[in-house]
Amino acid sequence: MVGDHKGHSVTDKLKENVSKVDPIVKKKNILIKKIEASLNETEMFEEHVEEIEEQLQSEQDNTLSELDEKLEIMIEMLKNRKDVLAKAVTAHYKK
Repeated sequence: MVGDHKGHSVTDKLKENVSKVDPIVKKKNILIKKIEASLNETEMFEEHVEEIEEQLQSEQDNTLSELDEKLEIMIEMLKNRKDVLAKAVTAHYKK
């Protein structure tokens, strides 16, 4: 009759230790992958934010430029209107 000897109990203990470590290592690896994915998403998000900021700055610059041009035109129109009114008043009082 063959009975269990110390060799069997040692191997069983090793198997128990391996099975206890495996879930921990597995969870660790999963967490590492999640962190890496999160970092990649954060990096992509930062790139999108930078692109949006650049677009907003460009739009702001264009808008300011357009407003400057419109204001210049309005100033010229007002100057012309002032000159026309001044000539009309002068002509009116010359009569």
